[in-house]
Amino acid sequence: MAPIGKPLNNYQQRMSEYRSKRAAPSQKPQNASVKPKRQGYGRFEVLNNFVDEWASEFSPAVRAVWLHLFRHTHGKTQLCDITCRQIAQKANMSKTTVSKALGTLEKKGLLIYLFRSVMNSGKPSVVRLVPRSRPVPLSGQDSTTQ
Repeated sequence: MAPIGKPLNNYQQRMSEYRSKRAAPSQKPQNASVKPKRQGYGRFEVLNNFVDEWASEFSPAVRAVWLHLFRHTHGKTQLCDITCRQIAQKANMSKTTVSKALGTLEKKGLLIYLFRSVMNSGKPSVVRLVPRSRPVPLSGQDSTTQ
């Protein structure tokens, strides 16, 4: 603080205003609504499930396709709309490899088609990635004898 009688320079005046505002109690009304936390919409559940339980079972191509689908999934809707051509270009693989990988993921139940586009139409298919756990064998049962 400047001694009494000396005018404050611009910096000192701004700092004094800043400190007084900072020290003041919150001016929020008591009944103000609290903004809810952002929801993750289950994205980490889907990602962790795939990495922990399924990734080792698939080829690198299938893993790459799944990761591209995950990357392009919209948070709130959990839907992904991307064409095979877009995935093929981004993952540096052929459209045939991408479509085979999508078929593999669908057979395992890790993705569900909500809309399946016609090949080479340019319209994206709409899919949802599913957090699916492996079936746990009942106690006393061997996982190979079902």
